[in-house]
Amino acid sequence: MNAIPLNANIYGDTPAANPARAHTLEIMLENEPGALARVVGLFSGRGYNIDELHVSPTVNDKNISRLVIISTGTDRVIEQIKLQVDRLIPVRSVVEI
Repeated sequence: MNAIPLNANIYGDTPAANPARAHTLEIMLENEPGALARVVGLFSGRGYNIDELHVSPTVNDKNISRLVIISTGTDRVIEQIKLQVDRLIPVRSVVEI
């Protein structure tokens, strides 16, 4: 019987091959009611943790807000988060910084 190591996951990634680390995402979105709740709801609905969250209006356009989110995960998880956040209606851009 082949035993599955305790540090293995269902995707076949081993912690040594693709370790989780902190990633910083800058999200530009329209400043409308419920926009922040949609982004945060996406994170919580999929079980992703937000370590830090900073929100402010942009200097040039008060109708656009900048969210800076720091989240811990593997490169694959963060890429999936970026793709899912970018599909939300009020989001204009998602960039990892």
